[in-house]
Amino acid sequence: MPITRTPIFNDDGSGTLGTVFENAWKQQLYDQIDAFVGGGLSAVGGTVTAWIPVDASGGGLALLNYGCAYVRIGKMVFIVANVSVPANASAALALIGGLPFANIASYTSGFYTTHGITRTYHLPYSSSAVQVMNPTTGAQYSNQQLVGASLVFAGFYFTA
Repeated sequence: MPITRTPIFNDDGSGTLGTVFENAWKQQLYDQIDAFVGGGLSAVGGTVTAWIPVDASGGGLALLNYGCAYVRIGKMVFIVANVSVPANASAALALIGGLPFANIASYTSGFYTTHGITRTYHLPYSSSAVQVMNPTTGAQYSNQQLVGASLVFAGFYFTA
């Protein structure tokens, strides 16, 4: 959407060029941004949708879902997750599955967290299951090592 432009001139008599113009132009720009984004994410082609995390490790866990959602805009998928791992004795490597689309990027997608900083999260190429990693050792956590852990992360990846 083009922004209507107004010529710059000394518009308030203060000797400072463009004071009123700059404020009016900024307000017009902000109004147009608000109008574009104000319709929610559907205005840019996405809708917030819940996804249900599942244990993709084969350990048979019933993960506790405290809020997982995604938005797909074109080929980009944004996700947020808040999952808790129940008591278990599974030595299988932890994998949080159930993502609605597989990662098609030719690299591993990383997700961000500010909660539980002793973990990092990776989505390998062609996968729809997130690995839970130890950032110090680079090793993937087992389900048993994550008993009672809150896994909170967000990020984006690309899909077909």
